[in-house]
Amino acid sequence: MSRLRWVKLKFAGANVPYSIQIPSSFFYGNHRDFECGHNAYFSDGSKVLVRSSNGVPGKLKVGPYLFMNHYAIIDCHHSITIDESVMIGPHCYISDFDHKIPAEIGGGWPLEASCAPVHIERDVWIGAGVTILKGVRIGQGAVIGAGSVVTKQVESGAIVAGNPAKLIRMRGE
Repeated sequence: MSRLRWVKLKFAGANVPYSIQIPSSFFYGNHRDFECGHNAYFSDGSKVLVRSSNGVPGKLKVGPYLFMNHYAIIDCHHSITIDESVMIGPHCYISDFDHKIPAEIGGGWPLEASCAPVHIERDVWIGAGVTILKGVRIGQGAVIGAGSVVTKQVESGAIVAGNPAKLIRMRGE
């Protein structure tokens, strides 16, 4: 990691150890509410955004030994927690918010967001191109198949895939 990138994050208030690997142009938003464990690796093209929703800053906590592959995005407006030893495949999108849709057509799009926390427990493997939506908890040791859209809780040890993601089987079966 570039020492300059690390110094910029630390100076801005982020809680990040020197052992993380950060590509250029990877972080946008509120540095003070970004906490990252040691030995996390963010591949080239990956992005982390910590913004605010309805005036309240989002909080992003990433555990140690995270691996975030190329062009994956974490978009935090409320609360996203990613525990230890999580692998995120390329081109994934993890978000804790969506926008409200107006009842009338042609009335414009509101800027108000609807938020719910996301929690990804330890030892989870997220395949390429997965989308994880607001309010989702993914249990320890779960595997999310490539291209899946996760809209609800995933049990510990579950292997899920599809749109929306559904249980394929449990690990060890």
